[in-house]
Amino acid sequence: MSADLDYVKGRIPTYRGYLEENDRYDSDERVRAILGASLTDAHVRLGAGLSEAEETAYGEALFSCMFGDQAFVKRVSHAQLGEEAYAALLAGDRILVELEERVANAATSTEFAALIQEIRTQFAHRSRPEL
Repeated sequence: MSADLDYVKGRIPTYRGYLEENDRYDSDERVRAILGASLTDAHVRLGAGLSEAEETAYGEALFSCMFGDQAFVKRVSHAQLGEEAYAALLAGDRILVELEERVANAATSTEFAALIQEIRTQFAHRSRPEL
């Protein structure tokens, strides 16, 4: 768990995690912001090679970065997080930050399109109700 927190804080120094209720929305927002910025930059570099369906998927991924999943935010904001739920949140954020790094380093539109799908999958996974 602390490895995930350390990893995310290494990329986002102002990230505070989910222990304190006051930090939860901010932490979610910071992860989404860094990912959204990388998606936008990669789209400028590589977006010309995307199909119409891939463009739609890009738009959906970017929307998820711009606007938090309100069900997720509501569920997490005031929850009593046990160790398992806290660890799952940190692990999910780590995955999103790792995806951000891969997006920033994507070299082809094919690679970018595959990463978009991974991001969408991770956001869907993150929205599961057991968190």
